[in-house]
Amino acid sequence: MKSEALKATLFNSAFEFGFGEDSDFGMQLRNKGYDVIFVPHIKITHLKAPIGGYRTIVKQRWADDAIQPKPSPTIQLLYQTYFTDQQLLGYKLLLGLRSYKHSAIKNPMTYIKYFNKQWKRSQFWSRQLN
Repeated sequence: MKSEALKATLFNSAFEFGFGEDSDFGMQLRNKGYDVIFVPHIKITHLKAPIGGYRTIVKQRWADDAIQPKPSPTIQLLYQTYFTDQQLLGYKLLLGLRSYKHSAIKNPMTYIKYFNKQWKRSQFWSRQLN
């Protein structure tokens, strides 16, 4: 497959401005049979806007939700696309535990209910992106 055709096949605009497009690209390559190599010592210079990282002001569609999605719907979409159900549950558990440590809600039962609402909002918005 020519590289231009490969790029056109693999591009997914659902991840635009949402962190995850690079991981999605790598997973798509891997699923097509290409090798993906991790090289931790490479240094990359990102060319970006002088302030804030974007050249335009980005407002995500879920920015005004009363219950903010957790994780970001773009990350949720990435994981729902490539993770098994068991991996997704493991990720949900670890994210919930890590988030609890920094949460203002200290009652564990109240926190679990709230986190599940955030998770459901993330799933809702990830379906909208897809």
